[in-house]
Order: sequence, then structure tokens, then C-alpha cells
Amino acid sequence: MRNVGKRAIAFCILLISALLRGSIALPAFFGGRGLLLIPAVVALSLFEETIPALLYGFAAGVLWDLTAAAPDGLFTLYLGAIALCVSLLARYAIRRKVSAALAASAVFLLLHAAVSAFAGASGFGDGNVAFFTCGLPAVLAAEVCAVGYYYIYKAVYADRKRGVVMLPDRSR
Repeated sequence: MRNVGKRAIAFCILLISALLRGSIALPAFFGGRGLLLIPAVVALSLFEETIPALLYGFAAGVLWDLTAAAPDGLFTLYLGAIALCVSLLARYAIRRKVSAALAASAVFLLLHAAVSAFAGASGFGDGNVAFFTCGLPAVLAAEVCAVGYYYIYKAVYADRKRGVVMLPDRSR
């Protein structure tokens, strides 16, 4: 029953992030809105095993596709790949620290901002202008949220008795 509560909290955070993605409640910094689902998936993938992290990435991608202008499934695959990469890195290569969450979020946010600015700039002119006026401020706004997501998930997955992060049992 304890895992159900953790997973419900994680999904609610993803749902709130998806709803705030296009909302006017989220302030725009220099024309760019924060991409909240990417740091939420990165932070969650640091604390989950590979398959649950992949499923959370797919769920966040479906939520993003439902609120996007063209729901073609691209963000489902993109966030699923992010979740899989971060989960595998957390399992084999990196520690589950806030610096890892910030670094991974920054890499995937900059990749998303660069691709969307330069791919979308074909009809609007210069991709550099689009990247620096909308993409980079959105990355900076989302990086602020990455720290908050990390500490929320760390509190959810922490063992109250010992104060350490408990991961799912691999003995099954």
C-alpha cells in the first residue's frame, strides 16, 4: 500500500506539471514559459527503477501530447527516452544527488529548446533569435523547478526511520 501512495503522489505531480505547462498561471520569463514536465520526469527517474520510470515518462509524454497543439505522440517517445536514460544513468553511473538532477535537466532542456527553436524557425526566420528569446528563458525557469522536484521526490521516497532514500526491492 505504501508504493501506491508514492506512485499516486508522483503521478499527481506530473499531472499538475502538465496542466501548468500551457497555463497563464505560470509566469513567462522574457517570452518563454517553463517546461515543467522535463525536470519532473528527470527527478522522478532518479528515484525509480527502469521500468516504472519509463512508464512515468510515457505517462508524462501522453499528458504533454494531450495539451500540445499537434498530439502526434512525439513527446510521449521523447519523455519516455529521457526517463529511460536518466534511470539507467542513476542505476549504473551517477549518484542520486541534486547536482545530477540539475545537470540532466539542463542537458535535456537545452536539447529540447535547441531542437524546437531551430526546427520551428524555418518559417519564422532566424533560429538563434528564437532560441535566445524563448528557448533559453524557458530552460532557466524550468531549472529553478528542477530543484523543487528533486526535493519533493526525495521526501516522498525517503525512509522515515533512517532518513535514506529507499529504492524498490530487486530480489523478486
